[in-house]
Amino acid sequence: MRIAAGIDLGTSTSEIVLYINEETKPINDPKTVSPIITSAVAYDKKNGRLLVGNNALKYVGVEGCFVQEAKRAMGTEAKIDLGGSEYKPEEISAMILKHLKQLAEATYGIEIQEAVVTVPANFPNAARKATLAAAEIAGLKVLKLINEPTAAAIAFGIRNMELEETLLVFDWGGGTLDVTVLEMIQGILDVKASYGDPYLGGKDFDQILTEHVVSRFRKEYPNAQIVVGEPDLKLAVKRLKESLSTEEVSDIFVPGFAKEGNELIDLDILVSRTEFDQVIAPLISRARSVVQEALSKKNTSKESVTKVLCVGGTTYIPAVRNMLKEIFPDRVSVEIDPDLAVSTGAAVEAATLSGLISREKGLITTDVSPYGIGVEIVSIVGKQAMLVYDPLIEPNTSLPFSISKDYSLLREDQNSMEIRVLQSHHSGVQRVEDTVYTGITASIDDIPISSTGVPHPVEILFSYDNNGLINLEAFLPSTGQNVHIDLKESDMTMSDSEKEKSVRKINTLWNESRLYMKYRTILERTESLISTETLDKEQLQRLVSLLTELKDAISRNEEGESERLSEKLSVEIFDIENL
Repeated sequence: MRIAAGIDLGTSTSEIVLYINEETKPINDPKTVSPIITSAVAYDKKNGRLLVGNNALKYVGVEGCFVQEAKRAMGTEAKIDLGGSEYKPEEISAMILKHLKQLAEATYGIEIQEAVVTVPANFPNAARKATLAAAEIAGLKVLKLINEPTAAAIAFGIRNMELEETLLVFDWGGGTLDVTVLEMIQGILDVKASYGDPYLGGKDFDQILTEHVVSRFRKEYPNAQIVVGEPDLKLAVKRLKESLSTEEVSDIFVPGFAKEGNELIDLDILVSRTEFDQVIAPLISRARSVVQEALSKKNTSKESVTKVLCVGGTTYIPAVRNMLKEIFPDRVSVEIDPDLAVSTGAAVEAATLSGLISREKGLITTDVSPYGIGVEIVSIVGKQAMLVYDPLIEPNTSLPFSISKDYSLLREDQNSMEIRVLQSHHSGVQRVEDTVYTGITASIDDIPISSTGVPHPVEILFSYDNNGLINLEAFLPSTGQNVHIDLKESDMTMSDSEKEKSVRKINTLWNESRLYMKYRTILERTESLISTETLDKEQLQRLVSLLTELKDAISRNEEGESERLSEKLSVEIFDIENL
């Protein structure tokens, strides 16, 4: 059976869709029977097991044992505590990817080795590299990183090959907002421009609504002390937000929310949709600005947009759709599934790259990088030397793209130089502080000393590949030689050795959890028997000893020893229960 896999690795939820027999098949969680998988990871300290996806939600609020929204930290130096160990964001994402991979493999009894993985269009270079690292740790080869709005447009386009449209994909998920403008003509999807806010998503709606609800409660009970944990409150707020997408008025109820003296006070507040709309107005305003900025990138008029595709869970909010309808009357479409459009489009792209969809039946897509590339240089501004951003590749340049530029050394005896690569949404020379560091600092150390008394010029080739990743090459025009570029390691990205360690660490954790689940019944049965008062001293000692040995064997990932001890425990329990 030939298949292709597409994965939407989201902030709040993630999805995997397979392309099989000319159809896209979303993979359901077997317990919830839904393809919407929570992007969460938890660690059960008591039993030493890892929980990923919807299974992790039972640990919401348990400090140090539950992680969500790791995607927002991708490409940063952040460290995440889970079960007493530190993990990088890409390691947490790798656990989610591994879980999705195994769900699909269990559903169809096949091995999945490669996939197209989606990223926000406005993910910077370091976050894209982190996504590739996460997939590698999870045991997946990435056929391509594809921008989420482009993937959603593919999901629409593959079913509407005959249409000619100017599409605007409005992709607002749990963590990010991307707006992309595309032209669709005779099976060609040509991305014109993209702009977004990587720190504006559904979670921000939850936060602002939480603050509003707490503020209303404090007006009524100014001296009460809130005793309910933040995760429980946020869960209730999320339900309130979702309810207000379909109801004009809804309530939030949290029993024992606060304490005043010896009295417990419930949180019990009615919120109208009008009130909700007023609270979230600043977020809607920010989103409107993103739309306007995306249109301005290629001087696209709002009147020229023929269809707006709503993608992502945040687009279910009526105020969001009303904002879009104000800008684009009668052109807002809900004909693709907001939750599955991105993963479906990724699966179609994977099928195209794998040859399961022929060129004649498939879409041809072009994409852009919303960020431009530049380097940090010394420039004289007002008779003062200062560091500025020297732009090389403009924002919203079609991929792939490359450009070269000559840089002069300062002295003829200089034999090295350093390059610090930056990104920006904006054109022209800028302050370094207004740009995004890519995590790329490179040095060239093998430049020969000039024999002419004139410093060598160094030609640097900068390029964006199809994954939106930056590559560098260097050349000496005066000598005709290529020179080696040494990329310095950055805490924003993982080295090969770090990825190898992560693979071993996560596989060990995964196998421990798998063995725990395999022997869960005998473990729980033994613990239950130990807790009774019916055992004599010798029986108790034997059971405790065998239980400890079994847990140790599981923690060491010793499958054969675990099986032997499990059987021994079963015999011991049988003998005790049948005396």
